[in-house]
Amino acid sequence: MKRLRRLLPSSSSSSSSQNVVVAPFITSSFSSWSSSSSQHHHHYHHHHHRQTHSVVENANNFDERRRRRRRNERRDDDASYDDYWKKKKKKEVNNNNNKIVSSRGFAASSSSSSSSSSSSPAVKNNNNNNNNNKEINPYIALARLDKPIGIYLLAYPCLWSILLSSSTAAIPPATEEIAAMTALFSAGAVLLRGAGCTVNDIWDRKVDAKVERTKDRPIASGKITVPNAVAFLGAQLGLGSVVLYQLDFNTQILGLMSLPLVVAYPLMKRVTNLPQLFLGFTLNWGALMGWTAITGGVLEAPALALYGSGVCWTMVYDTIYAHQDIDDDKKIGVKSSARLFENNTKGILSTFGIGAISGLLASGYLADAHWAFYPFLLSTAGTHLFWQIYTVDLKNRKDCGDNFE
Repeated sequence: MKRLRRLLPSSSSSSSSQNVVVAPFITSSFSSWSSSSSQHHHHYHHHHHRQTHSVVENANNFDERRRRRRRNERRDDDASYDDYWKKKKKKEVNNNNNKIVSSRGFAASSSSSSSSSSSSPAVKNNNNNNNNNKEINPYIALARLDKPIGIYLLAYPCLWSILLSSSTAAIPPATEEIAAMTALFSAGAVLLRGAGCTVNDIWDRKVDAKVERTKDRPIASGKITVPNAVAFLGAQLGLGSVVLYQLDFNTQILGLMSLPLVVAYPLMKRVTNLPQLFLGFTLNWGALMGWTAITGGVLEAPALALYGSGVCWTMVYDTIYAHQDIDDDKKIGVKSSARLFENNTKGILSTFGIGAISGLLASGYLADAHWAFYPFLLSTAGTHLFWQIYTVDLKNRKDCGDNFE
């Protein structure tokens, strides 16, 4: 037993020895674990930080790319928007340049094809109310049906004559007869005015093609050939003959006598300084026909006075209209009353205005019209002529066009 005890360490020494052996092992193990844990913790935080930084960086890059893409899209949108409006503006300018500009032909003015490109802005201003971006049918343009002022100027003398002769006749015609004559002469005004414009454009086609303002006219631009225009003229005159056939024989003869005036008028601006006077003879022929249509073919003095009044009135309004192209007429060599009266236009037109009013008063007196005819005439026709002559600015092309009535 003692021997065995000597071989075995004592409890205290054993405990101490274990402590000596185990402690370093534990210490080294803890140190190793601690070091390993510290390294692992440091690696984890470093890796986590890298991951967080990468995520933030990717998010920032994504936002930056998105902002860049939006800027590019906005830039493209702005470019497309600007390009759209530039194209639209260019298209509108082209449309305006290609519009069919109204003529100064039959029942419009004396120098139908005389204006050069320098007058086109004023003429466009004058005719914008009648034109739009839609292209009209060339035959409608040829007959000037889209510009009815010429029809009115041709119809007014006819209707005045019908009304005056009906109201002063010893045996007043029936209301149905007056209405029928009004309808017939209105239709005749449309057809005769269209025929006059067609003749005018046939005569002036070569000159019109060289002038900026008139180059788009149907015949000058080639939209209607000369043979087709002649055929169209024949159709207009044929329909006009149907209207004329409804009237009495004497009135038919008067109607046929007006055709040479219609055909010859477009040439007058080349041979006389007073083409407006010749236009007055042509446009107011209906004052004679309207009277004979009611009286059964009898032409009387009141009708002649009414005709003279209409000729003077035409001299007023068409001379004013011719003033808007006076400079171009000088360059091209087209004659007009505006050129003839240039230094004293308003004074001379005042004389024609007095002649127009005097002719109307004389027609009423010769027809034994009611006394109310005279104050009514002076307050309407007199006021209009005074306004027309004394308010127009003859140096302003647009104002001359606006005062043309």
